[in-house]
Amino acid sequence: MSIRPQRTVLLAGAGRSGTTWLGKLMDASPRVFYKHEPDNVTIWPMFHSVPSRLDPVAENDACKPAFEKAMEQTFWTHSLKFIIPPELPNDFLKPGPWKMANFALRSIRKVGLRKQPTMQLRPWMFQGGVEMDLVMKSVVSNMRLAWVHRHFPEIKQVLIIRHPGGYLNSWLKGQRDHGWSEFGKKSRLSKAILPLACAEHEKYLDAFENGTDFERELIYWIVANETPLLQLDNAEALKTVVYEDLCEDPQKVMRQVYEHCGIPFDKPPQEFIEQSTSRQEEGFHSVFKNPRQVAEKWRGELPQEHIDTVERYL
Repeated sequence: MSIRPQRTVLLAGAGRSGTTWLGKLMDASPRVFYKHEPDNVTIWPMFHSVPSRLDPVAENDACKPAFEKAMEQTFWTHSLKFIIPPELPNDFLKPGPWKMANFALRSIRKVGLRKQPTMQLRPWMFQGGVEMDLVMKSVVSNMRLAWVHRHFPEIKQVLIIRHPGGYLNSWLKGQRDHGWSEFGKKSRLSKAILPLACAEHEKYLDAFENGTDFERELIYWIVANETPLLQLDNAEALKTVVYEDLCEDPQKVMRQVYEHCGIPFDKPPQEFIEQSTSRQEEGFHSVFKNPRQVAEKWRGELPQEHIDTVERYL
């Protein structure tokens, strides 16, 4: 029995841009095998040999076998961290073995043997003859989307972009409430966007080197979102989702996303959209929210001087 996904979808976006919610709205399909950030190299080994920054140039062609292998390992690797609550039913995994696998991983984590235990899935855990699609969510892939398309044009891509005011406000809340210390730091951002891949961004170099942390994080947002759009130049494999549009009409936007990916937009994802937008839960990774309220919340929370900076750059 050959076990492989019918298609592969890469969901990408800068962190704090709604990638988790978008991923969960895709995970709601019973035929989607969802993987939450398997390319986080601080936790998982699959993408250790695949740089997060890969420009679509000849000297990076040698990375193709490593990426292909990493994607295959992603499919066959299971971890509880790949699952964002709530867990949703699927059609392609046998219920008994799947429950046993999750129970085993929880037991290993509870007794402290491994903080993030993983398990290799086996073909006998899958239902025969059931179609499935692999969906991988990433917050580090923006700067390699064009490279992925160059070498794997069959991979469907979805890039979600949030207004920089919302992105920056969410980061600042994380800094204030959760002690995040990397906001606007060169050590984090330089390796992601330098050297600049597009001539259009050279005007930001001086401010990136000498400006404030807020300016530097804003420049990162601009470069990380514009670079794949400029490099891919309206490639058919790419679907761009504006976070605020998703908040305004989740059913309409997700219908378009599912259609782009070639996945049926049937009753389960439609029902989950209703569930996830019918109540508000606080928390940085919550997928239950009043989307219209959340989309514009930054306008009343971000200091006016920061709003002025955003407007000046845009």
